Amino acid sequence: MRIVCKLVVVLFLGITNGYAVEKISWEYEKLPSEVIFNLPHEVAVYMSSSKEGKPFIVDSSINPMYLRADIDGNGKCEYVVLIKSIEDDIRGVLIYFSPKKTAVLFAGVRPVKKIGSKETYINALPSGVDMWSVHLDKVDIPDYVMPMPAPKGEMIMFGKSESWMSMFYWDGSEYIFYSLGG
Repeated sequence: MRIVCKLVVVLFLGITNGYAVEKISWEYEKLPSEVIFNLPHEVAVYMSSSKEGKPFIVDSSINPMYLRADIDGNGKCEYVVLIKSIEDDIRGVLIYFSPKKTAVLFAGVRPVKKIGSKETYINALPSGVDMWSVHLDKVDIPDYVMPMPAPKGEMIMFGKSESWMSMFYWDGSEYIFYSLGG
């Protein structure tokens, strides 16, 4: 079954994107089929290539497993992919700007500044996350809550259904984590 799926992916991608069949089959063989068929081609190639440092896999436990958002406010959409560390199963996100520019947030690697708490930085996505989406509108914050720095681009909202909601975004100088309660 794996060989048949691999062959179908190789032929499909080889025909539709104009890539050499040998290159596609080599780059995709490390990824499970549900990831191959659901990630954008350039992100799948990036995720399957060998890299230095802590190894990650795509976390397909939430649908969709990636979002498109203009995180940095430059007018171009980036891919935001849900990932987890292979070593310790800590969840995070990969922001894919281009093959040469990415950012891994949370996942035990890059802490994100947390606003409105005694903790200054958060190192992992909170447990129980079962939904996420791109948030385009301004967030109305009640007067009694600590104000949030203005985002430069779109925000990523995430949380646990019918329980709590948080978000992260780029403010122009660093990534910010902001809890909306729950």
